Amino acid sequence: MLTVVSATVAMLVFAAATQGYFLVKSRWYETIALLLITFTLFRPGFWWDMVYPPFDEVPAAQMSELIEQAPAGSGKRVWIEGMNMNGDDIRKGVLLPLGEPGKARERLASSGLTVMAQGDELLIAAVKFGSPAAKLGIEQGYRIVSAEVPSDRPAKEWLYLPALALLLLVMGLQRARQKRQGTT
Repeated sequence: MLTVVSATVAMLVFAAATQGYFLVKSRWYETIALLLITFTLFRPGFWWDMVYPPFDEVPAAQMSELIEQAPAGSGKRVWIEGMNMNGDDIRKGVLLPLGEPGKARERLASSGLTVMAQGDELLIAAVKFGSPAAKLGIEQGYRIVSAEVPSDRPAKEWLYLPALALLLLVMGLQRARQKRQGTT
């Protein structure tokens, strides 16, 4: 319900911004404010990600616990590093699919990986041909260096409040100008 209402308001505000008219003809700074309001209502997470990172990085040494606690059919966001067959250094994040609940090694094996602990990292000892891990571009010799877990942060919808406050400010400015001009 909140998404539908915010999207509808955002579309109306966007139309007012692009037409240059809300209650009265908009000034340039009101148009910028209306576009900012529109963007915030459509994508509040953009601003929230600047204040609160969406994910916390967890060292690979703690991955066994994370993998074993993950629900069935879920995936884990992991960062891998290594050198590919061409000699290029690679660092990329992948969403590694996990199988049915069980031990960490079994769940990684279901995605096509055989791993060995190496300090704070997991060394990928083998990648099964045609497996989900192989399709993600993971190669033997890469290292899983960390995992990402969703961070504990407030709901992004809280940004609707400052956006609506700015909208009320623009409405107040335009209503005052409307009264001064003597139009209704």
